[in-house]
Amino acid sequence: MRNCFADERTAVGARFAGLGVALALSMAIAATPVQVFAEEADASQAAADEQVVAAVTEEAPAAVVMTDVSVPAAAGQVGVAEQAPTGAVAEEPAAEQTEDPATEPAAEPTAAEPADEKPASEEPASEPADEEPAAEPTAEDPADEKPASEEPASEPADEEPADESTVEPTAEEPAASESNIPQVTPAASTQDAPVSPTTVTAVVQEEKPASQQKAVTYQNMFRLYNPNSGEHFYTANLDEAKKVVAAGWQWEGIGWVAPDTSKAPVYRLYSGTDHHYTANKDERDHLVSVGWKYEGIGWYSDDDQGVALFRQFNPNVNPSAKRNNSGSHNYTASKAENDKLVSLGWRAEGIGWYGANHAMLPFQGFWTVTAAWGNGLQRYWIDATAQVAKGRYVDPSNAKDAGCGYLAYATPTTGAVVRGAWKIDDSHVIVADNDGRTVSASTNGWKVTSEYAGELHRYYYENGRARIGSFSVDGVDYFGVERTGYVLTNGSVKSNGKWYWADADGKLAYLPTGKIGYQNPSWMYQVSANNAKLPSYARGKFAYLTASTIRPEYTRSQVVEAFIACAKGYLGTPYRWDYALAPGVGVDCSGLVMQCMQAVGIQSVYNSYDHMYDPWQDHDAANMRNDSKIQKISVSSARRGDLLFYTGHVAIYLGSGKIIESTNWEVEFDGVQISDAFARTPIAAGRLFS
Repeated sequence: MRNCFADERTAVGARFAGLGVALALSMAIAATPVQVFAEEADASQAAADEQVVAAVTEEAPAAVVMTDVSVPAAAGQVGVAEQAPTGAVAEEPAAEQTEDPATEPAAEPTAAEPADEKPASEEPASEPADEEPAAEPTAEDPADEKPASEEPASEPADEEPADESTVEPTAEEPAASESNIPQVTPAASTQDAPVSPTTVTAVVQEEKPASQQKAVTYQNMFRLYNPNSGEHFYTANLDEAKKVVAAGWQWEGIGWVAPDTSKAPVYRLYSGTDHHYTANKDERDHLVSVGWKYEGIGWYSDDDQGVALFRQFNPNVNPSAKRNNSGSHNYTASKAENDKLVSLGWRAEGIGWYGANHAMLPFQGFWTVTAAWGNGLQRYWIDATAQVAKGRYVDPSNAKDAGCGYLAYATPTTGAVVRGAWKIDDSHVIVADNDGRTVSASTNGWKVTSEYAGELHRYYYENGRARIGSFSVDGVDYFGVERTGYVLTNGSVKSNGKWYWADADGKLAYLPTGKIGYQNPSWMYQVSANNAKLPSYARGKFAYLTASTIRPEYTRSQVVEAFIACAKGYLGTPYRWDYALAPGVGVDCSGLVMQCMQAVGIQSVYNSYDHMYDPWQDHDAANMRNDSKIQKISVSSARRGDLLFYTGHVAIYLGSGKIIESTNWEVEFDGVQISDAFARTPIAAGRLFS
């Protein structure tokens, strides 16, 4: 059989290096074993609390079963329901299991058998006469349900939803919380008990009498992994698998192929925080007796014992997991994975059941949107090989991507498709829209589009990849912006230590003087078409910075008007002492001036972020009046764009006897307004632009 977990993994150990890697179990080896299936019969059994009977016995066919199936809690949404003790199970020949495990402790269990030893299903039961006839339905296995192969998991027959308003999430829309996952009333069963709200309807398989069995067909068994708890989940139901991965579980492909019927069913149970699977009916009944919910037959073991499914028990506590998942089991067709887990402290429990020696069945690829691999919700393509596409174009013309609908690029690490710009080398980025749509790898030349940035921009493509950094086309220089992929227009950029200006077409012009447009003498503050910068520690609402609005060719008069235009943009903004926030939010008098300085690219000692936190800037009106980089002038010589200083106050002079200021003197109201410059007596004046 093709080992799906050896694909694209040369070393199984890599999956244990961290939670985000496919097949990553990341179980830190703590030394605290967790007791499993502990019996409380009498004190004489205390020494056997860590072991239970786990032999896989050959059973007569049971009746048909359909119940509600609990979806594993989403990554970051792990259930907190109280869990019955779980843990390792030792395998024992079926002949020694003569007592009822629900009322009596099993016969003295032995240690787990080696992984290469065949299960007890090959050994004849000691008392076959005591088994129920195949056609005899039991209370816990109703005989009037249909198997999963005959009915879709999403539409169970004869069941009424617990809440008709509940809508099941789609595979591409992960549930926001456990409450988003629908809960359905299960078919009547003496074994059914209330479960956590993380449930969806899924039809589990049936065991048929020999007289009704048809030719054996096969089904893929899907495997998923919860990076928050370390639990693996297994299901033959693709719809259920899609919902689980959308809810935050990592897709790990097809673990093995199972027959759709045999004499050896594999039972599925749920504790509220963990799923467990066993081919042993006694083990199943014992778990039910201690509080586990029986979910029916999940699939079947192969009668011919084709591919061994090794079972391991985790006695360790994972300190990085969001819940303690010690006591869980893992099942794998990979002997190498089994051995690796054992080397990490897991306990080998032999062979749990067998998969069919059969190739995987045809698989239809699908899109999923999930946060399973970190970095928030991302889009992934699961291709026709049942693997997450990685490091390649997802192409609808490719047979294994049939049905994907459009061209996208899956990143090499997690496989998340590119949205926005993704740097593929030092000179190129792949650019895509929010769904991941990108251009063909054969695309070359100019492309003008609003698909990727929401507004029209120019992109220059080489083999489907947008150019970034400095580049030339037909002897003209351009600059591609790395974070977006589009060509810079109407802005300045520093490249290779020199400043350039990009015009409306993106053509770069070298600025030989190193100055941007009109400029002050060197001893004064320098204006710039480039933005001023805040300190690296600036965060939050106090980190608002007005971008430069001037161009390199601006004259002094144009710089002054840009300075005043910023101030007018604050008209009506409330007065807030010690603040220099965005228009409409709040500024004080010097906060208004420093935002206007930033609007012409001035990098000054006045910091619109530290204005709130630095005590020195509590007195910026006086600091500006004494600043040696602001030219001292007489009040009578003040002109448009100069600063007028009052006692503890600063304003911007508009000319004609008017100022614009942020004041709490209630001229009209507390805030930014145009006032009479000489209603109060200015004590000094200063000039920012010589």
